[in-house]
Amino acid sequence: MRRIYAIDFAIVLFSLAFMVFLFGWAQPLVVGPRDGFETTRSVLFSVERADKVLIDDNPDFTSPMVLDVRKAHKVELKPGVYFWKAEGVFGSDVRRLTIKSFVSLEVRPVGNGFEVLNAGNVDLNVLVYDNKTLVKKISLEKGASKTVRGNKFVGGMK
Repeated sequence: MRRIYAIDFAIVLFSLAFMVFLFGWAQPLVVGPRDGFETTRSVLFSVERADKVLIDDNPDFTSPMVLDVRKAHKVELKPGVYFWKAEGVFGSDVRRLTIKSFVSLEVRPVGNGFEVLNAGNVDLNVLVYDNKTLVKKISLEKGASKTVRGNKFVGGMK
């Protein structure tokens, strides 16, 4: 009778050890970004033992963007708060990510005018002045540029 209990105990112990190993091995390993990460630039999602990354603007993931981690992706996230998690055999914890607005207007001399470049992560409205006189109003999407004449440039978010 003692031998049966010893065998049962060994089987239960082995099963528990196997479950702990399996759960630890199958749980996605989330390297980054860390929970609460804030940035104005791009974000690198680094996960292991996962098939996909889900990104949504709410923690319930009612309308998530799904990224297959086995393929390369370029994701443009607008400024705001996002929630993300990795999924494989099991799911990871939900993490929070904030993309902050970044306004950057670059001005370079070109011929008789200036090239005005939106180097930020939001669309901009730009007022072009010649001294104190408003000469032109332009809109620049992210990464867009225009050549204009003037000597003062004021940019703000759309």
